[in-house]
Amino acid sequence: DTEYRRFHDLFVDLIPYAEKTGVKIAIENLFAEWSIREINTLLDDLNHPLLGICFDTGHSVLYNSVGEELALCGDRLLGLHIHDNLGEKDNHFVPYRGKIDWADFAEGLVKTGYRGPLLIEAFERAPDETREHFIAACAEAHRDILKLIEQAS
Repeated sequence: DTEYRRFHDLFVDLIPYAEKTGVKIAIENLFAEWSIREINTLLDDLNHPLLGICFDTGHSVLYNSVGEELALCGDRLLGLHIHDNLGEKDNHFVPYRGKIDWADFAEGLVKTGYRGPLLIEAFERAPDETREHFIAACAEAHRDILKLIEQAS
């Protein structure tokens, strides 16, 4: 289809620059029509070691099971955008403030073998929440997710 061809051609054009610098390019799951399945199809077609996946939990929960889709990343997973939402729009809530099943996330992550950083991509604070409380909530969520990953290992 036209959208797929556009993405394909974009990454074909970017690969020589990635090769010159050694920079990896992580393709993010943005919406149902550009889920991990579609990204894996593109990566299979392009077959290049500098291309991989950036998995966004908030996008995934809008159209799939986070753990199921995350497991599809396999060893192509280069990075994470971790945030929560209510399953209706792409909010960027602190994990545990929405509907994502974080144990499901941890199980899916363990299946990939990923050992990189866990990037919290939250920026929507609760009404009247101070910056300090928001940062503390992000840190607590990070610790809780690490515990779930350890339990799932």
